[in-house]
Amino acid sequence: ANGQLYYDADTITLTLNGAEISHNEYVTVGSGASYGGSVIAFSQTADVSLKIALQGDSTITGTGGIRVESTTGNASLSIKGPGSLDVEPKGSNSGITLCSSKNTNLDIDGADVTASSPAQYGVYLISSTDASSTSTITVNNGCLTTGGNGNVGIYYYWSGTNNAGTSSLTVSGNAVVDTRNSQIMAQNKETVVQVGAGSDGNGGIVFDGKSGTVYGDVTLDESITINQDETLRIPNGSSLNSNNHLTNNGTIIVENGGVLTGETGGKVVYAPSITTESLPEGKVNEEYSASLTADGSEPIEWSVTQGSLPTGLSLTKDGKITGKPTAPGDYVFTVTASNAAGSVSKELTIAVKDPIYSIQNSGDISFANAIEGYTPEVKTIMITNDGNQPITLNQPVSSESFEVGTLSKTTLSVGETAEFTVQPKTGLLAGSYDEDIKITGTNNGKSVSTKVNVKFNVKHNAVKVERK
Repeated sequence: ANGQLYYDADTITLTLNGAEISHNEYVTVGSGASYGGSVIAFSQTADVSLKIALQGDSTITGTGGIRVESTTGNASLSIKGPGSLDVEPKGSNSGITLCSSKNTNLDIDGADVTASSPAQYGVYLISSTDASSTSTITVNNGCLTTGGNGNVGIYYYWSGTNNAGTSSLTVSGNAVVDTRNSQIMAQNKETVVQVGAGSDGNGGIVFDGKSGTVYGDVTLDESITINQDETLRIPNGSSLNSNNHLTNNGTIIVENGGVLTGETGGKVVYAPSITTESLPEGKVNEEYSASLTADGSEPIEWSVTQGSLPTGLSLTKDGKITGKPTAPGDYVFTVTASNAAGSVSKELTIAVKDPIYSIQNSGDISFANAIEGYTPEVKTIMITNDGNQPITLNQPVSSESFEVGTLSKTTLSVGETAEFTVQPKTGLLAGSYDEDIKITGTNNGKSVSTKVNVKFNVKHNAVKVERK
């Protein structure tokens, strides 16, 4: 019934239904060992495993909270919902303590658990120095909120600073681990807490102090507020669907590869993603200008982090590459775009070449032989820019015997082609006509030209006269 508890020794399960448990004395458990606590599971000779099933909202308080300890084996605690549990001791003990000479494991499934302590830690995991040992916390489809003295909410402790085993925290099923009033800490710097989502990618949110991180794919089922001085980070490979349950008074940081959907409000900063695919080639001793581009929240600051730009070029913080390259070559370098959400790098290349100004024609022309009084034939001449610089063409002029048409275009980019017509002038007398038509172009004070030789033969219009 509501307000009661029940312990099943066969399954080692303590069921709480809206219960309040409080004990303000220390308990002697054997060999003179004495512990403060309201729920204690202890053995000097075997593994210790305690299960707590929650129905309704229950409270554990007093001198100590929950302590599970094995002096020779493993210590594990499982807390299963759908109810909630508030563990808040008044004495100098931690809220939830697991102590073993081998492995420790706290598993929360579908429950809302709060563990705090005014003098120690919210959750305190004490393990051996065996490098093969593990100290793990798993939260699935539930919530773990912790706080403790010294601003430490979750503390992984190994009995020595060397040969520490693995400390880990796993969230799944949209779980939330909240230590915003404290932090997650390991005993020594060599011990790194491995935080991640469940193996199926179903994840949760972990707040380590004022900074939160989304692990795996998360859809909020219950309301979360990010306060003014707090941040929530969505890293690569993770996604957050606010599902209209998120109040953002702080900052949400979306890294490259992270996904944020749904209403958020507040400040959202997206990490940069470089959109520049390639850079134009440069020419020796000629002005060069190009701009790097990236998606993401401004301001974005650019820098060269590996390799170097061509000599004579420089990169500004706002992503502009300018200057005059002084030597030819292919220059490979890495640029990095950074903002408040993070940074991203990309390898790019600038090819610097000596300038080549050149045009070529489609070949010499020979008109078919004609008789005086002919109708002029029209042919087309093609002019191609075969250098590596734009060329501005000059309109070729007609020669003494040939008419020249208007150029189809006067400015040729690299590889482009223009054309014009040429035809013999009307009324040329019998004879052979052989002339050159010159085509010229310019750029940057440089001149280029090409010649087309044009030939045309005219015969007499002979009339047969009878002999007299």
